[in-house]
Amino acid sequence: MQFSKLFKIITVVTAVLALIFFILYKTYLTTLWFSLTITFATMFYHFAMRLAVGTAVDHFTKDGINTQSRWFCETKLEKKLYKLLRVKKWKHFIPTWEPQKFSLEHNDMKKIIENMCAAEIIHELIILLGYASLLFSFFTPDPKRYIFIFVITAFFAGLCDTFFVILQRYNRPRMVRLYKRSEAEKQP
Repeated sequence: MQFSKLFKIITVVTAVLALIFFILYKTYLTTLWFSLTITFATMFYHFAMRLAVGTAVDHFTKDGINTQSRWFCETKLEKKLYKLLRVKKWKHFIPTWEPQKFSLEHNDMKKIIENMCAAEIIHELIILLGYASLLFSFFTPDPKRYIFIFVITAFFAGLCDTFFVILQRYNRPRMVRLYKRSEAEKQP
């Protein structure tokens, strides 16, 4: 099954489960149903928000993106960090949402670089918006007591997306060098 299809199925399932557990909670007013409602509502938020951010960024970048922006340039510190993190060893294990967007069979190198920049923006926005789930703590009986659960959830969800940002920032300079080399070879 394609990763994106599975992701969409999980989004729908978490929404349905959140609704079912909410109805059970309102009917029986037990802690178990309340906990399951909050758990699945938070999961739904994280999955739905990722789909929405991806769709929005794809829409706003469909006509291209400034890949030369300073934001997308690799720093010397990053190179050292990638070596320390051993990105080269684990990068192959990270799933790709839409592999065809990063395939030379379906795109030219310039478009792949644009797609890499868009993917980075998507994951950076997701990291930031993950912390909006802290607002769910206000639906608990004691927000101060329960907020740590939402902080932990947002932190670990953001940590997962950090791997995707690192992957894009690690791979893109290599693709840019290849692109520049191929463009130079085309010059008379």
